[in-house]
Amino acid sequence: MVKTTLAAPVSAGPPSASMKFRQTTLLAALPLLAVCLLPETARAGGSCYLSPKPVTLSFGRLGVSDLQGATTTGRFTETCLQGLQTDFVGVCVKIGTGGSGAEFSRTMKDGRGNSIAYGLYHDPQATIPWLGDSETIFLSAPYDKMNGASLQGTVYAKILSATASLPAGEYRDDIAGATVVAGETGYDGVSNVCLSGGTPGDALLLSVGVTLQASCMISATDMIFPAASPTASVRATSALTVACTKDTPYEVGLSSGAGVSATWTVRKLTGPGGARVDYGLFRDAAHALPWGDDAGLRLSGVGVGRPQTLTVYGFAPPQPIGPPGLYSDTINVTLTY
Repeated sequence: MVKTTLAAPVSAGPPSASMKFRQTTLLAALPLLAVCLLPETARAGGSCYLSPKPVTLSFGRLGVSDLQGATTTGRFTETCLQGLQTDFVGVCVKIGTGGSGAEFSRTMKDGRGNSIAYGLYHDPQATIPWLGDSETIFLSAPYDKMNGASLQGTVYAKILSATASLPAGEYRDDIAGATVVAGETGYDGVSNVCLSGGTPGDALLLSVGVTLQASCMISATDMIFPAASPTASVRATSALTVACTKDTPYEVGLSSGAGVSATWTVRKLTGPGGARVDYGLFRDAAHALPWGDDAGLRLSGVGVGRPQTLTVYGFAPPQPIGPPGLYSDTINVTLTY
């Protein structure tokens, strides 16, 4: 559970009153499940094998505003065991298109029709796309007959685009590729295995994922009451702006304030000499629904991926007026999501 607290002074002056909200925002992220990985697959035959399985490219846990341009890296190793009769080994690596079927703009999906576009690249600057089955990477290395050989490859990933209206959750793309290995029966170390053939090796499996965190922010405007009156009621409003990740449920509660004997239904503006003016805060313009911080008194909503405005309705009934001066109160606003 994450809570954000706003301290809000409410004030009234002679013959007017004012209520001000001061914001102190505390943001935290709900823990979400980590990106699931594909199960380990059986090693292909022969003396060379690929690891790990799958190759994981995780962007980690990000807020929606941090998605675009985020990068991550995945590394794999082709290991050839000792005992081969060759001086060199080589491997050709192909990466498939994944669930999107596209090469230039791949997508991670959440299973509910929402997606995040990303790309795979040969270089850390993300300028040379890895196009999929139509493109390969060729690695070769000298082979030590006593110790074997290892060839390392790197895949770079970058998020290309994401909208603010994405809901929180796990987004992933699983990709199946292939390798072709040369060296088990002798290899010159020069010929491109991708072109000249070789022995089919381990399948290359990639798991690309990101966990989009639920998040909320809140801000407020001042509430200024007009001149207080012993014979007429006065009204005022304030706006709370809540911005939450799409589909994130939230509740907003208001404390009873700092006035002596204040309750959620009758709050107190305090002025000179401890004089008080009664007032209330409500969820509706008819002042029928008190706004408090208990079950049934909070305002509930669901995030839409953009700011939402909530109106706080203030009401002060006719009452005796104390000495002239500034009357104020402090309200704590609690955002729970």
